[in-house]
Amino acid sequence: RLQRGKTDKLDAKLIARYCQRERPDAWQALSPGAQKLLNLLRQYDHLKTQIHVERTRLKTADPIIQPSIRDTISALEQQTQTMQALINQHIDDDDELSAGRKLLDSIPGVGEQTSPWLLAYLDNGTRFARGKQAACFAGLTPRPWQSGTSIKGRTCISKVGPSELRKILYMPAVVVSFGKHKNYQAFV
Repeated sequence: RLQRGKTDKLDAKLIARYCQRERPDAWQALSPGAQKLLNLLRQYDHLKTQIHVERTRLKTADPIIQPSIRDTISALEQQTQTMQALINQHIDDDDELSAGRKLLDSIPGVGEQTSPWLLAYLDNGTRFARGKQAACFAGLTPRPWQSGTSIKGRTCISKVGPSELRKILYMPAVVVSFGKHKNYQAFV
């Protein structure tokens, strides 16, 4: 519908009409356990990024400040180990997360680095009723690029949703594409 101008009042009416017409499901927060796990994972990821930044700085740093950068890297690595222990402890302390991790770890390619992220984002499998919903949420569904008969672009993934989840799923997809798990290649 064509709309002239943009105000909070017009936006509110537009959203109200959309909700009345589409009846979307209400947003639901993650469970406290999954939210805590996600917070821990994000901090762990941040620490790993900082280590990478400091190692890059070390390569070109003045020799007089290199010891300081090495100390920073050492402290960050220690914090990373502590954070990894906290993540594992949180999963072990929660019976549902622990059971979910055992199931996820049985999937070829999914391991210690991937399963906590899946547990957090998918709220231990309770967030979505169907796999298609989870794939859409993660931005892994195909996005065709075509119009009529002459324009046929390359189909790619939608990339809607958290990029962290797609990043963490990349290596498991590569692992199952080779070696003894080649039978999964059609799904990758």
